[in-house]
Amino acid sequence: MKQFNFIIQSKGGVGKSFFTYLIGIKHEEIKETLFLDVDGSTKTSTNQLKFLWEERRIGSIHLLDAQQRIARDLLFGSIEETATLPYTKFILDFGAPESEQLPALFSRDIQENDLKGFADYLESEFIFHVIIAGGTAYAACTDYLKQIVKVIGTEFKIVAWVNENTFLNYSNQIQDLEEASKVLQFEIQRFGNILSGSVFDTKVGTNIKDGLGSEGIKKSGYMIKTQMDRLISEINI
Repeated sequence: MKQFNFIIQSKGGVGKSFFTYLIGIKHEEIKETLFLDVDGSTKTSTNQLKFLWEERRIGSIHLLDAQQRIARDLLFGSIEETATLPYTKFILDFGAPESEQLPALFSRDIQENDLKGFADYLESEFIFHVIIAGGTAYAACTDYLKQIVKVIGTEFKIVAWVNENTFLNYSNQIQDLEEASKVLQFEIQRFGNILSGSVFDTKVGTNIKDGLGSEGIKKSGYMIKTQMDRLISEINI
């Protein structure tokens, strides 16, 4: 069975790009994984995952129509075509505008059971990974998570990925999310436990900006590599 992992969040600047980069490093040597940039504006994954270009393991899905508007229904045709490619795992990195359209796509454009039928037809598993940041971004992030849970229900696995760096001094928000997970039945995982503004944080940001893979990380020094290894080990995708 093939697996499609949707990396989503309609709120920008919450760590989704960092999260996708960590997955990219973890799967750098896993030839069965294909990354797809579903971001019509910034094309973040395409730039961050330069180390996958040579092997052509980074592609894109365009959801813009002739008028440069997001056409939600283009997603299904693109996924169906992608499923025919010789890969077993697909990582779809959605931009904030594209993520914003998913609740409407799953609730208005198709019937309730169509998404499950579509996944079954492709003999594929769909998993939805929603990035959650704390502080002032928390309300918008969790509102989006609740929308996804509402339109998808329990038919698919939903994982709320807590960006730990943004939850410092906001333990009450973590508790709130944990309580919500019991009621709404989604899973909680954590990533990104680094100190904002530290030397490590700055160096990692540079590596991401330059699209460096494992070799680039090694050249950053032992401590940087050790910290990156720890961050990557937390990602179970």
